[in-house]
Formats: sequence, C-alpha cells, structure tokens
Amino acid sequence: MSAIMLHVGQGGNQVGQQLWSTALNECAPKGDTLINRETRKARAILIDSEPKVVRSSSIRRGVENLWNPDNVIFHQNGRGNNWAMGYKDSQSPSGLRSSLSDTTMEIFRKEVERCDYYTGCIMTHSLAGGTGSGLGSRLVERLRDEYPANYIINASILPASSGESPLQHYNSCFGLSYLQEYSDCCILFQNEGLLRMLGRQIQLLGGQGVAMLNLNEYISSCLFPMLQVERGEKVDFQSFMNLVPMPSYKFIELQSSPFLYNKAPSFTQAASWDQIFDNAILQAQMLEPVSENKALRPINCNLATHCLVKGEDAYSHVRKIPSVYQKYRAR
Repeated sequence: MSAIMLHVGQGGNQVGQQLWSTALNECAPKGDTLINRETRKARAILIDSEPKVVRSSSIRRGVENLWNPDNVIFHQNGRGNNWAMGYKDSQSPSGLRSSLSDTTMEIFRKEVERCDYYTGCIMTHSLAGGTGSGLGSRLVERLRDEYPANYIINASILPASSGESPLQHYNSCFGLSYLQEYSDCCILFQNEGLLRMLGRQIQLLGGQGVAMLNLNEYISSCLFPMLQVERGEKVDFQSFMNLVPMPSYKFIELQSSPFLYNKAPSFTQAASWDQIFDNAILQAQMLEPVSENKALRPINCNLATHCLVKGEDAYSHVRKIPSVYQKYRAR
C-alpha cells in the first residue's frame, strides 16, 4: 500500500524538504510506501508557481537524489498572494505550458499507476499565499473528484494575525472552506502559536530567537511519527481518521516532545516519560492564546486524542497516558 506526498507552494515545499530530511536522518524509509522500490525515488510531487524553492529542494544536500525530475513542477510567475489567482490557475503567459493543476494531475496519475495499491495522499501547504491556498484548494477539489475512494490528508500552516500580505486572512478563509468540503482530515499548524511556544522553549535553551528552520523542524517532527515511514509499513491513514469522529469535525492539531532545536533534542540528558508527557502538555497550553479577560478565553474541547509513543520500553509506559490526560483536563 502506497501514499503520495504533495508539496504545494513555498511553505509546503520548505516543510516537505525538512520532513524528508528528517526521515532520512532518523532512518531510511523502507518498503514501497513512500519510496518507489524500483527507482528509489520519493513518491512526492513538488509544485510551485515560482522556481526558487523547488529548485533549491532539488539540490539540497541529503535529499538531492530523492526527487524524480519529472515530479518537480513550477512556472516562472507567482500568484500575487491571491487565492483567486492560485485557484484559477491559468496557463503560463507564453502559452507553451499547461496550467499547474493540469500538469500536476497528469503526473499524479502516472505516480498512482506506479503504486501497487494507492491508498491516499498527504499535502503540505501554507494558507497564507496564493499558491498554497488557491492552487492547494483546486488540487484538493480535483483529487476528490478523480479519486473519491482514497484518503486526502492536508497539513496546513495558518498565518499569524498580522503579516506581510493583506490578503492572507481571505486566502486562509477560502482555503479552509475547500478543505472542510473535500479533505478527509486537516492538520493545522498556527504560525503565531508555534512562534510563541518555540520562542519560550528556545529561550530556555539559551537560543537567540526563532528561525524559519525551527518552525519547519518542529512541524516535520510532528508529522514524521504519524507517517511511520521508518517501519516500512503502509501510512496509517486510519490513525488520522480515528481523530475525526464526524465528517464535519476534521481539523486536528499535533504536538511533539521532545522539541528538536537545530536537529538536537531539547532534553540534554535522558528524560523520564513523565517529563516527556508534561512537556507535550506544556506545548499544548503554549499554543493557546492568552487573555486576562476570562470571557475572551477560548473554550477548547477535544473530541478525540491519539497518543503515539516511540522509544525504548515505550509500550510499558502507555499505562501512564490516562492519568496524564486526566491531569491535563484538570488544568
């Protein structure tokens, strides 16, 4: 059973680079799940409306031989941080190239044909820009139409409350509406919450500030265990779907502990399982906006929780999870 990764736009490709780098550093993916056993190339498609990021992916040390050159798709002009321009997805100005969505779907079809048994796809993208939000919405719509029986999982990055683009909130709103309608499950990463949470942790570790690399490292460290590529098994889409008790409640969040800072664990010594669980709970609290007015504080309700524990003697400590969850609810 195989899955295909789609990395759309600048943010999606940067996260995708880090995700594959993390996978290769921890352990080479086995089997035929995310790597084609014949060509030894990743089952991944890199899409952007500008060449800068996808070209840097193809020459990045450690993953430069991982991509199929035919699966790297880009145009020369951007989408102006505009959801409508990304969704409309017209041909290149010269008229010599077809639209990005048409090219992507054709390459996606060929990639599906190379799979023994195609189960679904995972898309990484940002909802702030025009390509990630607009083209991402268009691709999700077309994937649902052409592959209605297969899973679609989105890992989406939400913009901060204030940023460079005045259209980022419109882009996010339109993008989320399409994810709500066509995606099976959407993993949300909030830029503002991540910056606040990582800033506090890096300050405790003696760092100077949060870099874009730190954000990408954290997001990839959250996604990598869920994909379970190190076991050589199928991507466990059911673990995602277990967190979606109803079709209309499909937005989930992930936290990972320990936090990787510059590719090194935030714990300098061997940590107890209690420390790891408490650190994960602390991260969840840091992601929540803080307000002195109790009436303005958000009321969060978890409908489902999935805990994935990895490490030596990990399963002997799973019994701790119910008591830790009760402690979290008490807080």
